Amino acid sequence: MTLDFFDARTNNFWHWAENGEVVEWQTGTTLCYKAELWAVLRGLSGVPVPHLGAVMLGIAACSDNWRNRCVAREILHKQMRSSGIYNVRDTTVSLDMLLHNAFETLDVINGVVKDLRSESMRIHLLRAVFENIPDKIVATKDIETLVERFNGMIAHESIQAFQIGMPINFLAELEALQSSVWRQKGSAALEQYLLTNLVDTPKPDDIAPLPEPETEPLTLMEELLKDDKTEGLARLTQRLSAAIHIPMHAKGSSDQPFGGFSDITNRGNLDRLLLSELAQDDDTLTARLVNNEAMYLRREEPPSNIERERTILLDTTIQLWGLPRVFALAAALACAEKKQHISRIQAFALRGEDCETLDLTTKKGVVEALGQLDFHWHCGVALRDFLLNTRSSAAHDIVFVTDAETLKTPDFQPFIAEAKRFLTYLIVVNRVGALQVFDLSGGRNKSLGNATFDLADLLFPTKKPRKKKATDELFTPLFYDQKPLPLFYLPTGVLLRRMRILQHPSVGVVNITNAQRVLRWRTPESGAEELLPVIEEGEYCMGFGNILMLYIVVSNEVTRLFKFYKIDIRNGHVESHDFTGKTFATVDEMAYYQSHVYLKNGKILDCREATMSSEAIDFDAIFQNYTLKKEEISLKRVKQFIKNRNSPLLNPTAVFINTRNELIIDKFSIQMKNNNDLVFRQTTVEHHAVEEGTEGSLTVSTPFDNPSVLFFKKKWPDGSIAAVDSRGFWHLKSSNPTIPEITIIPNLSEKVTAWASNGQYCGNPYYLSVRNGAQVPVVYFFKTYIQGFIHHIIDA
Repeated sequence: MTLDFFDARTNNFWHWAENGEVVEWQTGTTLCYKAELWAVLRGLSGVPVPHLGAVMLGIAACSDNWRNRCVAREILHKQMRSSGIYNVRDTTVSLDMLLHNAFETLDVINGVVKDLRSESMRIHLLRAVFENIPDKIVATKDIETLVERFNGMIAHESIQAFQIGMPINFLAELEALQSSVWRQKGSAALEQYLLTNLVDTPKPDDIAPLPEPETEPLTLMEELLKDDKTEGLARLTQRLSAAIHIPMHAKGSSDQPFGGFSDITNRGNLDRLLLSELAQDDDTLTARLVNNEAMYLRREEPPSNIERERTILLDTTIQLWGLPRVFALAAALACAEKKQHISRIQAFALRGEDCETLDLTTKKGVVEALGQLDFHWHCGVALRDFLLNTRSSAAHDIVFVTDAETLKTPDFQPFIAEAKRFLTYLIVVNRVGALQVFDLSGGRNKSLGNATFDLADLLFPTKKPRKKKATDELFTPLFYDQKPLPLFYLPTGVLLRRMRILQHPSVGVVNITNAQRVLRWRTPESGAEELLPVIEEGEYCMGFGNILMLYIVVSNEVTRLFKFYKIDIRNGHVESHDFTGKTFATVDEMAYYQSHVYLKNGKILDCREATMSSEAIDFDAIFQNYTLKKEEISLKRVKQFIKNRNSPLLNPTAVFINTRNELIIDKFSIQMKNNNDLVFRQTTVEHHAVEEGTEGSLTVSTPFDNPSVLFFKKKWPDGSIAAVDSRGFWHLKSSNPTIPEITIIPNLSEKVTAWASNGQYCGNPYYLSVRNGAQVPVVYFFKTYIQGFIHHIIDA
């Protein structure tokens, strides 16, 4: 079976060359390399694979030189004519049509954009082309085994030993190409499928209208805060809500003398004192009672489901006009906001002789309540009549809000004395911001606390003019204006945790660093590129779907954040979708599978459409599969892939020029080694004479989107600047305009890489992102630019 699949056969349109390292056309031109073919075949593992010739023709169509298709067609037509049945009339027509249809499919492959035909994406392209081919023309469903066995064969035999016989699978190879559904649909449809996984473009009529965003209604306080006219009232109410303490139950069934005892407490009636307390001498017992140290028995409370009610009575008479009026209304609002264990709240405005219902649940009602003003001297009559006509019960709290001056009025005192039998709480305010709360239940007159507020500051805050910060001259290196960046990033702050790592043959390695940056390494031979400068902190779920599309979900248990990022790694385009408030998941409650993120609560995030839905799923099986794939990640291999290392520039303390005219960061300087390499080595820390008595004078700022990335800047008197950012770059800007800006990646274990704003560069190719400038000798770059920067500062 292995020989039938890999044997080139005599007179076939392709043959092995250079002892199996190259596949050539009959004419001797290169069709593909064995390494390229092996990568494609291994990428097709797990799906039915056609005969080898069909795969090779697909690879050939992916190349840019497929414009020589006429030569390829002539080679295949010549092979077809060698078939013994070609000269039969009907058969000849059908064979020519077979060849024509096969080339239509190859032209569709070649018509796809170049990025989708690249080596990294070729596997996905060919998988799509050979999807659902008929079983009769499937060569194998286990291509990995055949590849391994053939590698073992050619290790012991010459490749020429297998090139015998006549081609036996040629027609099946053409039929595999002919049967591709994309032959009729065309290159545009295939390209759309590879990018979106959609076979057909949805018709406008089939697209359901987007649902209206779910917005939670504003609370009453939020509505009041948004309006300048009620903003002060809302702020005062918020302060009062924290200051006013109304007990959950003023009376309870534990006050009744029945049932057993359930607990010991330091509050209670004297008849429930522990007998041991009565053994104390009089002075000790008195001291313990005064200091709430005496212990009481607490009776057992039977279950009670009594629904409590609260009625708020607001004095609106003349002595509360002005600031006390607003203060009293804020206190009433604070009582209305405390709804715990309260099933019903009513509010009334008390006038001189009658009352009116208030609405303290809406902004409109609050504004109308501010306009409730009565000209009577006090509300004693209205208070008495209301209480006499209201049925009082143990489950009904009645709160009266009035002014301190009103309580002192002789005419009002008889009314309040009579009312105390019915009132539960009394709240007293005054115009200087003092507040007192009393518990009047059960004949008590107990103070529940007092507080004082600055009414002028809360109700009428004055906006203080902002002081302008003394800012230094803003320095943005020209390096960051380049698109794309000419240098790769140094892999600093990498966290080798499996949940922060994504490894995929088409992507390379993606890591979320401890500075909340998303970095990607395409190959082990290149440095890192930054996909996201900053991502929210939390737990992460990552996956790769469709073509060159990276998906990241971040979920934070503390902030209840749930956010989704969709990153096109071809061009760096980023989409973000915030689902905060709609769902939440911890790291053990989400798993990625086939362009979807599955949550344990039954919700599913479609990464392609960025939509959330609910569906019955077998989450445990999906999560187990996701966890197994994460456990298969070898942290050792990932570390070798990204060449993990740290920069010595993460937190510098000083930048200066030493006595040997070397530019120093802390204890390190850039030096020439054998006139061939730039290296970063430890050296003397002696300051140059022009900097005697200084400590480097570094200013620290965070001018980037990521607050964890710091910018350390040193400015010399002549205006020259050296800046270090904690991502591993060292930027030099001379005050001499003839010296270009320089960006350097100093690394202790490798050669230094440097780039100048005029496009010239030198150093380690591992960090060179684009090479469309001019590479210059290291010694030239060092003496012209770096030493030129240093000597200009010294001369100045």
